[in-house]
Amino acid sequence: MSVRDLVLSMLKIETRLQIFERRYGLKSANFYQLAEEGRLCDIDGRDDFFDFLEWRGLYKLWLDCRDEYEDAITKAPDLLAVIHSVPVPV
Repeated sequence: MSVRDLVLSMLKIETRLQIFERRYGLKSANFYQLAEEGRLCDIDGRDDFFDFLEWRGLYKLWLDCRDEYEDAITKAPDLLAVIHSVPVPV
């Protein structure tokens, strides 16, 4: 994926993550950490079970995009190389 595509993907994911953050009053990073530590209690059978699954999956996808973005930026020789690799929208 190009740097531009990664940024656009991250922005779309962030928009969806914000819905869960507003709904549950918790930042996605904190939610994900609690989930990874097994501190979400027993969520099976709860009405919001599928929300939590989607939220966790979206945040994991965002982390993957962020890591790929950081890797691409780190490997770029300079800023112009990154900017010139981004196709200009028509």
